[in-house]
Amino acid sequence: MRRIITLNVAGRKDIGARLGAIVQFLNEEQADIVCFQEVTFGGEGSLADIINEKLDCPYDYVRADLAEKYEREGCQLTDGLAVLSREEIKSARVVTLTKVPEDENGRPDFHRRIAQFVTLGDGEVIINTHLASNNNSHLQFEELLSIISEKCILAGDFNLPKAKMLERRELWGEKYCCSIDFTDYISFPREDQTFDYILAPKTEGIMNIRAVSGLSDHDAVLCDMINYPDGATEAERAVVRRKIAEISDADFGYTDLREKNDEIRFCVRAVVENPKGDICVVKSERLGYMQLPGGGIEEGETIEEALRREVQEEAGWTISDIEPLGYIIERRESMQHKSSYNTAVSFAYRVMVEKEVGTNYTAGEIEDEFAPTWMRLDDFIAEQEEHIGKIESYSGNFSNMRDLKIAKNYKEVK
Repeated sequence: MRRIITLNVAGRKDIGARLGAIVQFLNEEQADIVCFQEVTFGGEGSLADIINEKLDCPYDYVRADLAEKYEREGCQLTDGLAVLSREEIKSARVVTLTKVPEDENGRPDFHRRIAQFVTLGDGEVIINTHLASNNNSHLQFEELLSIISEKCILAGDFNLPKAKMLERRELWGEKYCCSIDFTDYISFPREDQTFDYILAPKTEGIMNIRAVSGLSDHDAVLCDMINYPDGATEAERAVVRRKIAEISDADFGYTDLREKNDEIRFCVRAVVENPKGDICVVKSERLGYMQLPGGGIEEGETIEEALRREVQEEAGWTISDIEPLGYIIERRESMQHKSSYNTAVSFAYRVMVEKEVGTNYTAGEIEDEFAPTWMRLDDFIAEQEEHIGKIESYSGNFSNMRDLKIAKNYKEVK
């Protein structure tokens, strides 16, 4: 999974007062790639270089490109773009957009607009851009799309209100998915508008999209991306389109945090129904809690293959009628968490039982006295609510809340 941030830093506007907040934000998010717009340049290099030097863990690769130098009210000003990357930047080029849109009064945009094409070590291309700030910025967007020949991710300040972006879906919708397809957000609060977007090829899923304010006149937009395997089903693609919830140590009062890392465990969880409307849950008599069937996705498995395997192993049934519910994120960063990963992402589905084939528990699950049992959905929700924060084990508290949120989500949509 790759985290991407785009932010118009508005480098000419009181950047000194905001620099600390931007640095703190980047330290907390630990993104893989950051795209900046309205980057200024001076004797110390670019604003992107200055920000990077102040980070706890600076980016290994910074590509900053000057778009223009110009004068306004007697002041010499600079403007450009920058990409910060944890991954190797193999090559980069700058494309000048030649179309000069006019506003409603016929006045052309006087700024030189560019797009950065940055190629990473794995061959992925990141395009960072800042389009004209007037009602006809879509002309530059069309021009940019027309010159793209490679698979790429686009990010930046498009200066296209959400309504106009959606009106022109025919330009990008066949090849790309966009951050606004998954989450409704505002990125320019002053005008209650959205101008900043992240677009990815349809072979990649965009998830966990957020807009973070207080850093500039624009909000930062960030998301996590996952690669779909070849031949991914619609159920596998659709599950990343809806975030159910995010759980963290703060939900249980854990404050003994360990050092963060980027390791992520991808999992599946299932609301398994029978024709009577009961759901199958896995109960541990020894540990004193129950959970929905599910577990980690093994290397080489697709989401659906893992879902079928886990339900068979823990519930004892083959399944059909697979319906995506969404995903849930667990931030396990306490010293009490003994596994190496800090983040777990669970893809949740509702499925119907098909044929009983028997369970296949691991030695550890047998020792913990795992066994499938059937109960009403409302009874499971009530039981989980009663045990919030009361389970002895650290992982048990997370599992309890995670599955409660999945069950409640299913109840809302069924």
